[in-house]
This record gives sequence, C-alpha cells and structure tokens, in this order.
Amino acid sequence: MKYKCFICNKKYSLSNPCQHIKEIGLQKCIEHSIVEPVIDGKDLLKIRKHFNLTQTELAKKIGVTPSTVCHWEAEKRDVREWVQKVLESVFGKETLERILKEGEDDSRENNREQTKKISSVSC
Repeated sequence: MKYKCFICNKKYSLSNPCQHIKEIGLQKCIEHSIVEPVIDGKDLLKIRKHFNLTQTELAKKIGVTPSTVCHWEAEKRDVREWVQKVLESVFGKETLERILKEGEDDSRENNREQTKKISSVSC
C-alpha cells in the first residue's frame, strides 16, 4: 500500500517513505492526518481477487470501463483517489483495510518461516 503525504503532496511507499514518515512515524502521521493510505494497482487486484470478481464486474461496481481497471492493475495508470472512496462505500472501509493488511501480515509471516527454514538448514 502507498501513502499520500499532504505536506509533500506526493505518494510514497513504506519501503521508500517521505521525510515526514521517517521523522514522525507512520502511525502518528496517520493520526494527525499528515498522510493517508492510498490504493495502488496491486491493492486493487488483491481486492478484486478477494471478492472473486472479474475486471468487468468490478468496473461495473465502481462505474468505470474494464480497460480502466486493467490499466490500474497493470500500473499503467495511477488509481484515482476517488476510487478508494467508492470501494469503501461498496465493500466497507474496515473490510478493505483488513484485506489489504492480510497480505502484508502474510508476507511478514512467510519471511519469518523462510528465515526459520534457512537457519535450520544452514551449517
């Protein structure tokens, strides 16, 4: 997931955060409305797959063309900020947050498991 910094007025990822997130910390930036999570193409794909929707079905739900969804998911175009609001109204904000966090938590857990396997195999 990416974040938009309202001070810098740019989007950043957690792997490459803006100076404000580095200095203040992500949680405090969110609490004080300095940054806001934004959905990118990978997030949109994860949401669509979670609900077992085709690009055409998702496009109908949010009022765009299937080719627009395709371009967003392929990250040929940025997902517009209004799309997040529409997705939240269709699926629920808490549901979307849970879906997007599941992937982050899974990848962290997979990394821990891989580290355990590697350390158990190493000499």
